[in-house]
Amino acid sequence: MENGAVTDTFPLAAPRADQKEARPGDGFMESIVLWDSMLFGLVCLLDMISTVYLVVAGIAREGNPWLAYWMEQGVVSFVAVKLLTFLPTLAVAAYYRRAYPRFIGISLRVALAAYIAIYIISVGKQLI
Repeated sequence: MENGAVTDTFPLAAPRADQKEARPGDGFMESIVLWDSMLFGLVCLLDMISTVYLVVAGIAREGNPWLAYWMEQGVVSFVAVKLLTFLPTLAVAAYYRRAYPRFIGISLRVALAAYIAIYIISVGKQLI
């Protein structure tokens, strides 16, 4: 790793002779602001905001039974629980990204694609 740059190698591969071994937690703050983490967090926030708006307006309902329960308890409860569904994921990803850059990057991108697909399918069928 030159100048602390994240390498894109197999997550379990040993570092090259010219690299310092990356450990979990190294570069935690830098990895929070990488594009895939930021986009994942933004999509989750937009989902939360749009869900609150659509449910309160009576246009749609929360499709996840567990989150629907919290929506019935009130918007503040729903927002708190919804934040607890993705903020820890982003924190864990940031913590381990330096040690496993390829694995974390791929995992976030797959999760992001799945999240968007599920959102489009579930919200789309309610709006049509």
